[in-house]
Amino acid sequence: MAFISLTLAFCYMNEVKQAKHKWSTNQTFYFEIDGRKYGVGSYFTDLDKCMECNCLADGCSCCGIGYYAGKFLYPGCEIVADGCEMIALNMEKTALCKKKSLDFIVTTKNTT
Repeated sequence: MAFISLTLAFCYMNEVKQAKHKWSTNQTFYFEIDGRKYGVGSYFTDLDKCMECNCLADGCSCCGIGYYAGKFLYPGCEIVADGCEMIALNMEKTALCKKKSLDFIVTTKNTT
């Protein structure tokens, strides 16, 4: 089994916004992410940005997935992105890493 020696997680939090209705006293609570509005209770995965977001009443937490989940160190190998996935290459980046397993045991540090 292979071990990653260091991982730093990538997450950020969006604050809730409110929109007042024109003709009623009702209000709509939402989160704005990249110009799009998402309601409280939304959960989505953005594969273009390799992010997962979970929007609750106290905030919308968005975290990187796969390669974009954070920084990984894997001794003797170079970690690179293949889409959102994490791939281990040899240090020359000419072939897959020859380690027997990429079963990562990871300790993360949340940055939110």
